[in-house]
Amino acid sequence: MGKEAFQTILNRASSEPGFLKAVYSNPKVILNGRYALTPEEKSTLLSGSVLEIEACLGRPVSRFLRERIEEAAARPSKKGEREREQFHRAARTIR
Repeated sequence: MGKEAFQTILNRASSEPGFLKAVYSNPKVILNGRYALTPEEKSTLLSGSVLEIEACLGRPVSRFLRERIEEAAARPSKKGEREREQFHRAARTIR
């Protein structure tokens, strides 16, 4: 189920220019309750690492999507950065 949600997010990121920026700026508001992601998938998505995202998908992402991910992950707001860090810390304690 999570893989479908992960793919849905990436599809939306491809079709909506500001979606990933919104995810990285305020992940709790954008992701919570809307997508059935596993903690590992959330952590991977919020890492902003194209290589981690590709590993999770099991295939490369398009060049277009790669650029969107890199651009969106490069400039998160301070609030989004704090939330991402809190989530990563929580995800590490779950593992």
